[in-house]
Amino acid sequence: MSFKSGMSDKVRVFRVVTIPVYMSLILRGQMQFLQQHYDVTGITADDGFHFERIAPREGIQMHIVPFKRDISLWRDIYCLFLLIRAMVKEKPKLVHTQTPKAGLLGMLAAWICRVPVRIHSVTGVPLGQMEGGIRGRILRTMELLTFKCATHIVPNSKGVHALLLIHTYLANSGKMEFLGNGSTNGVQLDRFVFDPAIRNEMREKWGIQPDEFVLGYVGRLARDKGSIELLEAYKNLKQRHPKLRLLSVGLFDKDYGMLGEAFEKEIKETPGVILAGRQPEVVPFFQMMDMLVHPSYREGLPNVLLEAAAMGLPVVSTLVNGCMEVVEDGVTGDLVAAKDAKALENAIESLFLDTNRREKMKLAARNRVAAYFDQKVVWENWKKYYDQTLASVR
Repeated sequence: MSFKSGMSDKVRVFRVVTIPVYMSLILRGQMQFLQQHYDVTGITADDGFHFERIAPREGIQMHIVPFKRDISLWRDIYCLFLLIRAMVKEKPKLVHTQTPKAGLLGMLAAWICRVPVRIHSVTGVPLGQMEGGIRGRILRTMELLTFKCATHIVPNSKGVHALLLIHTYLANSGKMEFLGNGSTNGVQLDRFVFDPAIRNEMREKWGIQPDEFVLGYVGRLARDKGSIELLEAYKNLKQRHPKLRLLSVGLFDKDYGMLGEAFEKEIKETPGVILAGRQPEVVPFFQMMDMLVHPSYREGLPNVLLEAAAMGLPVVSTLVNGCMEVVEDGVTGDLVAAKDAKALENAIESLFLDTNRREKMKLAARNRVAAYFDQKVVWENWKKYYDQTLASVR
């Protein structure tokens, strides 16, 4: 871990997340904006890929803390020590955490170091609400400790806000606030502009014929992301519609919702499936798609749906919190029950066969994301919130 030298007149801010792909892709551009107003330091694990791209693009200092998403007592204690050391050395006035493990350890370290403003963003369904047994109790305890150590809690969607009101003590705590229309980072609309030249180039590179119809999926391949239902629906549709292809951008999850070797083997051997793996830039892959499929079981407010809408892609997704806030059912996409492979199959086929409806959805999707989730508005909301919370402790 390295530390800054010299002095800055700007207020020092720590942004802490568990895995670097989140900071690199989900938070893209936000810290560069905030760096204009604050002295921002990013803290996350080093994956040898995304981590090294963050500092030069965002113009911020980066520290490595080797977080792991799973529970590991001695590693977690070591990570806590590194966070405390960094905070003692650099004395941030505000620490902002996202993702569960970074939230727990980052908020605990900030509380120990008496950092005056401690913000935790809740960006998905609380893990403790998803599981029972001993593991569920452990996760609920971790979440409770995170919330106790934080001075401010910010959910990124109306659905998550409602869950926190029901399942935690936060309703009467005065800690929780919902910003704007939600979203972690909004959408930079000028990045998501359809370009037929890029589409043709990318399709040729990945062996997709001009007359083939590409169903896209972006995210980790995991049980709770609906990957089993997605593959089942695609295999059935492929038999009736040979020109269908499935393009998946993302890795097989090795922590939560693992699908096992059998699923990995099956999807790799399924005709027409393209597994593009992890990519530093997703926009060229959106260019190749004709429709996005996002059959998740749970969400906060999914960036991939915002980005697909900005690209003008019609969507088939699920009737769960977060997805319902982005997709206007029947207008910008179609929503079906989660965990229902047949409903997913039918919705994909219906939209695939209806060119006119897809064309209407393309325009409606981009207009909706521009009206509610423009990135500039989301960033300004965060700056105002930082200013507000910092002013309250001066």
